[in-house]
Amino acid sequence: SPYTKYPDLHSVRFMIIRGHIQSVRNQMFRTAGADNMYLVFAQNTRILYGGSMNAKNAAGLKAMPEIDGGLIGGASLKAEDFSKVVHA
Repeated sequence: SPYTKYPDLHSVRFMIIRGHIQSVRNQMFRTAGADNMYLVFAQNTRILYGGSMNAKNAAGLKAMPEIDGGLIGGASLKAEDFSKVVHA
């Protein structure tokens, strides 16, 4: 996967999503002085990594400022792996 080989692509992808949220909100609710409100809305929207966060990739993903959390797949079934994800 290109996201495994180039982890910064995750951050770029989530920055694009956050920007899109702000843009859509601006277009839907166009009012004077509302741009800052939609920027705050976009910045406060929590975006989760939708791949499977696991013991191997959790630390790198959690270090990216644009990723607010993640979905944990098979790692949630093994206590040792889940612990590594939580403490990454």
